[in-house]
Amino acid sequence: MCLSPVFYRMMLVLLAGWHTQVTARDYFDPSLLEFGQSSGQTVDLSQFETAGGQAPGTYRVDIYINSTFFDSRDVTFQHNGADSNALVPVLTPNLLEAAGVNVGSIPALKALPPDKPMGSPLSKFIPQATAHLNFSQMKLSLSVPQIAMKPLENGLVDPKLWQEGIPAFLLNYNINGNQNRRSQFGNKQTSQSLFGSFNSGLNLGAWRLRNTATYSYSTQTYNWYDSFNGPVKKTTQSQQSWNFLQTYLQRDVVMLRSDLTIGDTSTGNVAGQVFDGFPYRGIGLASSDAMMPGRQSGFAPIISGIAKSNAQITVTQNGSVIYQTNVAPGPFRITDLVGSSTAGDLQVTITEADGTHHGFSQAYSSLPMMLRQGQFKYEVAAGRYRAGGYNNRKPVFGMASMIYGLPGNVTLYGGGLVAQSYQSAALGAGFSLGMMGALSADVTTARTRLQNATNFLRGESYRAKYSKSMLTTGTTVDLTAYRYSTRNYLSFSDANIQGYSVWGELPYWMSERRRSSWQTRLSQSLPGNYSLWLSGRRDNYWGSSKTNTTLSMGLNGSFYRVGWGLNYSIDRMRGNGDWPENRQISLNVNVPLSLFGSYAALNNAYANYNFFRDSSGRSNSQLGLGGSVLDDNSLSWSVSQSQANQGQGNSGSVSMGYNGAFGQANLGYNYDSQGGRSVNYGVNGGLIAHQHGVTLTSRIGDAAVLVRTAGVEGVRVMNSSSVTTDRWGYAVMPYARTYSRNSISLDPSSLPEGANMEQGSKNVFPTKGAVVIVDYPVRIGQQLLMNLTYRGKPVPFGAMAGLKGEADTNLAAIVGDGGQVYLSGMPSKGVLKVKWSNTPDSQCEVAFDLGAPPIKKKGDKSWSPMRQLNETCR
Repeated sequence: MCLSPVFYRMMLVLLAGWHTQVTARDYFDPSLLEFGQSSGQTVDLSQFETAGGQAPGTYRVDIYINSTFFDSRDVTFQHNGADSNALVPVLTPNLLEAAGVNVGSIPALKALPPDKPMGSPLSKFIPQATAHLNFSQMKLSLSVPQIAMKPLENGLVDPKLWQEGIPAFLLNYNINGNQNRRSQFGNKQTSQSLFGSFNSGLNLGAWRLRNTATYSYSTQTYNWYDSFNGPVKKTTQSQQSWNFLQTYLQRDVVMLRSDLTIGDTSTGNVAGQVFDGFPYRGIGLASSDAMMPGRQSGFAPIISGIAKSNAQITVTQNGSVIYQTNVAPGPFRITDLVGSSTAGDLQVTITEADGTHHGFSQAYSSLPMMLRQGQFKYEVAAGRYRAGGYNNRKPVFGMASMIYGLPGNVTLYGGGLVAQSYQSAALGAGFSLGMMGALSADVTTARTRLQNATNFLRGESYRAKYSKSMLTTGTTVDLTAYRYSTRNYLSFSDANIQGYSVWGELPYWMSERRRSSWQTRLSQSLPGNYSLWLSGRRDNYWGSSKTNTTLSMGLNGSFYRVGWGLNYSIDRMRGNGDWPENRQISLNVNVPLSLFGSYAALNNAYANYNFFRDSSGRSNSQLGLGGSVLDDNSLSWSVSQSQANQGQGNSGSVSMGYNGAFGQANLGYNYDSQGGRSVNYGVNGGLIAHQHGVTLTSRIGDAAVLVRTAGVEGVRVMNSSSVTTDRWGYAVMPYARTYSRNSISLDPSSLPEGANMEQGSKNVFPTKGAVVIVDYPVRIGQQLLMNLTYRGKPVPFGAMAGLKGEADTNLAAIVGDGGQVYLSGMPSKGVLKVKWSNTPDSQCEVAFDLGAPPIKKKGDKSWSPMRQLNETCR
């Protein structure tokens, strides 16, 4: 049959209009990576063929929750279902809880075992929650709606993260001594003294045992010439003693945000705001400011206003932003402002959605005892009064005190104290008066029966405090206080030291009771980087006409980096027998030597001049030089020369000090023109004894971090320029913030040749007094570059090679072109496992023996720390 040309044309039109869209997934031929060196086998790269595809496994990632860094952890990732090779994290309720998710309010999460994988994506449990891995940055970002997060206040760390630390013995020591020699008119006098203070402790779980002790030793030798008999006579006196000042046991009571103390201690901050402090032996329970978040401690006013749209509220004080938040249209009320220890008006700026600004100023002044509305602090104690004198009474007592924040910027405080022959009660209030500052007033009443007396004495003590800052004038009234006590008022300490006579252990003026006391301190900022300050105090006493008055003032400033200060003070004591009035004036000038050149030696050097003169005509002038050297300025030095009048003669000194990772040391020499010579010295530092050994450190603070690097020496802790691991791989960060996040980082550039570190930064959350250990799995070994062949051909590009039997992902690497793989931190002997697919013939092993590490010879420019091997994989 013959088909016409018209038929063919019609068929072409129909075929062109009738088609089915056919697509296939992207595919990349792995053999193209062999670059002409085909091994005959190819690695399975199917998991990388989709966007975001990566190999499943466990990776060390930085975890962010709602854009805020949480922690660096090992997280297991798996593929997201059969249709995707993107990685999703395997999360647990415990991890989410630690990150701030309110697991207890989400029924689906609450029902799961806390430490078991959730089994489904995060969005299945929390709607609109997401988890995204940025593989190139090793960053896991969790996004969780705010409604599913814990309502954590600013600065608050979840108490579940607080770490009690490891069992350890702690010691801080401070030892100083001197040797003096004086020779005059044929007589010689020499003396030596040594003093040491020791703060020791023992940690076991949440318990902290602490002790404070001192040691003193002194000896004096006199060689004097007897003008009648001729020969030199020699006498020597010496004494030494130990003094154990206090021993106590302490622990946290997390539920109450409090400290429990048992043993020798003193009343704390809360009781100190209500009563005069005193030492005791017993048991005490008190609120802990360190356990409270920043927005629950201290006093801050409530800020109210109106926003016209979705607006941003910014609060600044003294030029610094202290608070920022976003609000919806309408009235707003800020109740969680962080309390500030500095006075100064608050500037509130409202930035509307259209970019316009409006705002207002709110006065702010506070006193130490003030709290915001609804906040509460307390302290209770029971025990026996403790003091060092032999004649002191030591009655059993019970005490309770509290501070509570009321509405209207008012704080109420008070307490009671009961003992066998003493009862006292106190009540007071603090007021924030806005533009007028802050004022507190209280009254304490006491009922006392003295030793061998039959009747009680009843008296009262009245106290007022005031604080105010005026930014417009630059004037600050830091604190003005007045206290008046009636004749029969005795504090608890006064009542227990009665019985001292005029010739007893205390000077007679210490047994006189203060009738009234007034003190103030003012500061004034002046134009041109100058400041003026004034402080004064006046006391008088019952049973005496004596009045003590002290007045001090000063003017400070700087001119072209030259700092100077001028101070003037008056001390006056008047009574039945007036003591002479003492007036003093002093001037000090400090000149950095870097003003005179850019030489490196002058960068940390200075010259200073000090002048002093008093009302009796005595004066002293001193000229000195000083500075610091070494890369971290750890070695300081100073020299000085003084000249004085009225027979005091001339004197001079030279000293140096060293501040290192294991503490501080100082040495000095002094002389005068009257035959005196002296040498003084001192050392201080600390140590921590733990189950792995003893590690030296500088003085230990409220908490410490023990860094362990698996025996690798010389690794620097970046949080401090002088802290490096010792020969056993340990170092101590002696200071850490309690109940807060502390990020401890190591400097990777300080690792020795062949060392390998998987993670360089970790977070710790120590409790008070804790020693928290941080393990960094630093592996030290050799660098290896190996060319691998399998069945006569290079191992496929992209194969995974790792040390057999090791879960450390840092000891694994991807095989490159030509079967070449680089690994660091490798042991001298081992087996390398190579895998490029799941089939049995797509994996192999190779044993290696690197021998001893290569030793660098002096002048050998061809030396390399890397070992190169050609091996066959079987």
